Amino acid sequence: MAAYRVVLPVGCTEVTLVRPEDGAETVVRFDRATASGPLLREDVTRRLRDYLARDPASTAPALVDLMVRDLGFQVAPLAARSPIRLTVLDRRAVTLWVGGSTLTSTSKQQTPFALTLPGAVQKDDVRVVFRLNSPGTDAPAVARAFRDWAAR
Repeated sequence: MAAYRVVLPVGCTEVTLVRPEDGAETVVRFDRATASGPLLREDVTRRLRDYLARDPASTAPALVDLMVRDLGFQVAPLAARSPIRLTVLDRRAVTLWVGGSTLTSTSKQQTPFALTLPGAVQKDDVRVVFRLNSPGTDAPAVARAFRDWAAR
């Protein structure tokens, strides 16, 4: 018997398993209430599905899921065609933007800290971009570092 671990995309509530020997199918449905942590709003999951449609290798959905469920970030109301804005309030406020291929810091107060993190690329006076799926950039570690920085 072989065991497999599969990470499902954000918002996935149904999986069809197919046995290769005989083609037998089993449908597994997940109730949204069984998910751990806060759930993402439907408009956010729709945006994340759009990211995946454009780039199936995008890690943005998993990153947003981690930031919301594990790190306590809140998703701001979405603006048309804008990246997803996530904020966390602690001793300091942190705002990060997640697009299909980037994690971006746009706050002047965050810039000096952001530039200390691996993979940081300064685009202008305040905007610091981290390319998702880029060598040298560990986006989950960057998000955790910002969360820790907010708490200091």
